[in-house]
Amino acid sequence: MTADLTDSLHDALRERFKHVDKNVFEQLVDEMELYEHKNADYARVGDKHGNFARVSALKRLYPKMDWAGPIGTALDYGMKQFDAAMMMLSNGYEGTVENVDTRLRDWILYLEIVRAMHKEHYV
Repeated sequence: MTADLTDSLHDALRERFKHVDKNVFEQLVDEMELYEHKNADYARVGDKHGNFARVSALKRLYPKMDWAGPIGTALDYGMKQFDAAMMMLSNGYEGTVENVDTRLRDWILYLEIVRAMHKEHYV
């Protein structure tokens, strides 16, 4: 975001948020921009939090899985990448932060991590 736009936003909000430091305000604006770009990758079509709903639906299919353990956590992270890639592929777009290829590569890496942990009987 341009400095002029950040300054004008800060000036407009200063009356309501008198004690917010300008640097903190700029950081929050940067985080909103990052959220906008990343969420566009996950939710370009449909629910803005659809990635969480779809991945949680997958996890409910396996109620005996220890989703809080290291393997479950790695699978959870991988499913997030898988879902993002599937949304892009099924809706014909590339992500703005990460594209289909980078999502699939991340998914493969998480699967390799799960394989290694499984071989080590990691719990």
